[in-house]
Amino acid sequence: MIFTRKTPPSAACFLRTATPKYFFLSLFFTLLIGCQVDPPVIDLNHSKVIGPPPPDIHTLFVVDCLLPAYVRRLGTQVTDALSRRPVKTTAGECENHGGEYVAYDRADVESALKVWEAQAQSGDAEAQAVLGEIYEKGLGGTADPALAAQWYLKAAKQGNSRAQVNLGHLYEQGLGVRKSLRTALKWYRQASGLANSGLRYASVTEATVSDTPKKQRRHKIGNGASDSGHLQQMAQSRQKLEQMQARLKALESEYHDTFARIKKDMSGIESKAPQTDKLKQDKAELLVQAQQIKELKESIEQERRTLASLENAPLIDISDPSLTLISGEPGYQLKTDVRSKKVAGKIAAVGNLKTLRINNQVIPVGDDGSFLSRIALASALTPVRIETTDKQGKRYFRTFNLLAKNQDMAADEPALPVKTRSESYPSVDFGQFYALIIGNNDYEQLPALATSVNDAKAVDDMLRTRYGYKTTLLINANRRRIMAAFDELSQTLTKKDNLLIYYAGHGKIDVNDQSAYWLPADAETGNSATWLSSHHISQYLGAFPARHILVVADSCYSDLMSKRSIVRLPEGMSEKRREKWMEFMNNRKARTIITSGGDKPVPDADSGHSVFANAFLKTLEANNGLLKDYELFRFVSGIVKQAGSQADQQQSPHYSALQYAGHESSPFFFVPEG
Repeated sequence: MIFTRKTPPSAACFLRTATPKYFFLSLFFTLLIGCQVDPPVIDLNHSKVIGPPPPDIHTLFVVDCLLPAYVRRLGTQVTDALSRRPVKTTAGECENHGGEYVAYDRADVESALKVWEAQAQSGDAEAQAVLGEIYEKGLGGTADPALAAQWYLKAAKQGNSRAQVNLGHLYEQGLGVRKSLRTALKWYRQASGLANSGLRYASVTEATVSDTPKKQRRHKIGNGASDSGHLQQMAQSRQKLEQMQARLKALESEYHDTFARIKKDMSGIESKAPQTDKLKQDKAELLVQAQQIKELKESIEQERRTLASLENAPLIDISDPSLTLISGEPGYQLKTDVRSKKVAGKIAAVGNLKTLRINNQVIPVGDDGSFLSRIALASALTPVRIETTDKQGKRYFRTFNLLAKNQDMAADEPALPVKTRSESYPSVDFGQFYALIIGNNDYEQLPALATSVNDAKAVDDMLRTRYGYKTTLLINANRRRIMAAFDELSQTLTKKDNLLIYYAGHGKIDVNDQSAYWLPADAETGNSATWLSSHHISQYLGAFPARHILVVADSCYSDLMSKRSIVRLPEGMSEKRREKWMEFMNNRKARTIITSGGDKPVPDADSGHSVFANAFLKTLEANNGLLKDYELFRFVSGIVKQAGSQADQQQSPHYSALQYAGHESSPFFFVPEG
């Protein structure tokens, strides 16, 4: 079901092939008999649109398009001859303008390079940023983050925000460059536009180099060394090491191939003089490959040391009590009235353990790492801190709460947002807000869902009536209809507009490459060609001119970056400086996402919505002031985690910037009407 629609450009009947001699005659007959297209009629009873059919679905995907060259004239004089220009646009628009492209499902590195490389080589910063993304993604081939970093740097030095964010991401993750959080934050700061503004820069991630005092910074590192964080770090480190080793193997193979080619060319250089230039090129390529291999080996060695350090950490495994999340914090609620509670567990890498303390009391540890203690219950809520210190003096800890039998678990429900200060900024024009809302319950080949349609309708009503959005609501939509709605938005949105996309329905993660897909109502089981990939959605978001875009998915999504590339409003600023900060962020692009942490909506027994949708609606309903998306996430995440702990069904929402979508550091803003 779709509630907004425009006649597609392909329905226009103007005869482009008419010669100037017959132009007006062609136009007359066209208007008389060829262009009387009836507008679409919405049939709500049958949930379909009656009218001109949507364009072929292949024309709706974003592609790398090379537009034809053209000549600008002033009267009869030729004033300027312009070369072919690369753009990212839909295949249909590329065709309409006589451009060249390779279909989205056949594009690869070579076809993309053909479109963008010449413009990038000429010094165009936007083309250089796109070229960096082509090398970073790999497009079906082997990714080359080191080469991507080189192109990002060229564009970043020219002030291209997209390249600055992408380069910061590579430094934060250590992909193709030596890992450096400080350098990453430098580029994120440059992209934000705050570097020379006189305003303080702060990222959404609290523990930043720029904002955290040294003493507090050590505490943050210690806090990050709790079990869950360390286990996740170890898994990420192992995965990263495997990827780098595979990349090294490929690079060494390329190096040997280039060396063999040079050796062969050297033997015939006297008889084949024209090979001289090619030989120089091969030698230059060999030097680049050698440098890349050297840097990659250094990175691998550094990652090995990091992994060894993590594997040698005395981490804490708690076997008793069995902990759950209570009001967003690990805890255990006692079933009976007792004066103490047993705490037992095991320490990993016990050979590197110096001491174990529980609530500042030294506890003995067995040779196998096991420990046992009893905690006296002094009040309705007793905090417990288990801390280990290794032989190098580094500390690791876990904390949780013991709640008395009658302690109310819901007493600490996350506080919903309220208007605590004047947040009316008359000088800031937030523009028009649009929303595309998709709710799929009924599937042709997949199990039906219970809440998606109800969730979508409630979100539609909330955004229209409370926040003044212009909304498009799709119910049980197939792939073609969703893509047509994206195409409609591409023709509607301007640089001053904001867009929120809400999706509730089945999702799927490809186990081979971790790509995420949304599954339309006509999705076929096991056939990803009938699904909608998050990569293609990100491509659309990158091509949209809209200033701020937020994706809210009660499902899964990939192509995610760190939260560090999103700017937050620093605390303690005066109203005047807050307004100046808002003006800056209102002119920077936002491409952010909040996901539910699952691959489909999880029903909430009491509300008639999913757990995630209920939290989202609750937060928006309670808000009375300007709300940033990172604040929205904090409230929604707290409610979802609490509901999950009570229902014994864990769900962990996620918030980050979107990759390859043109993010420039700003958060998304919610501005209630009135």
